[in-house]
Amino acid sequence: GGSGIVIIYAPTGTITSATGGTQTSGGGNDIWTFTSTGVWVPTISSSPATITYLVVAGGGGGGKGKTALAGGGGGAGGLKTSTGSVSSGNAYPITIGAGGAGASTAGVQGTSGGDSSINFGGTNTGGAGGAAGASENVLVTQNLYFS
Repeated sequence: GGSGIVIIYAPTGTITSATGGTQTSGGGNDIWTFTSTGVWVPTISSSPATITYLVVAGGGGGGKGKTALAGGGGGAGGLKTSTGSVSSGNAYPITIGAGGAGASTAGVQGTSGGDSSINFGGTNTGGAGGAAGASENVLVTQNLYFS
């Protein structure tokens, strides 16, 4: 499965600068994209500021079927979008969930993807990784929980 991602954005000029992630701009917003675990530290002229974020967990790996049976595909990583209040100079840890591994042995399920999160004062937000693919005609379900 594919790795997770975290995207943070705010109207252009709200955040004067920030460390961490890859910064771009578009649609009247400054955007920071994280494809690996890191820390985001914004500098804000009028603190606190409201940002919008998107958190996507890693997707699940596909299963490998027995003989002529195809394995199931891994599920998508959980997704959450919301707003948060950030203060200048504070460090906000970002975790990017890895994609689950596909099965290499016939009749085995792939592994689930990892959680992604952004930490605002101790509250992690994000989704669980996708469900592993079934190894044959089996229904696999997984509950996703968001905080």
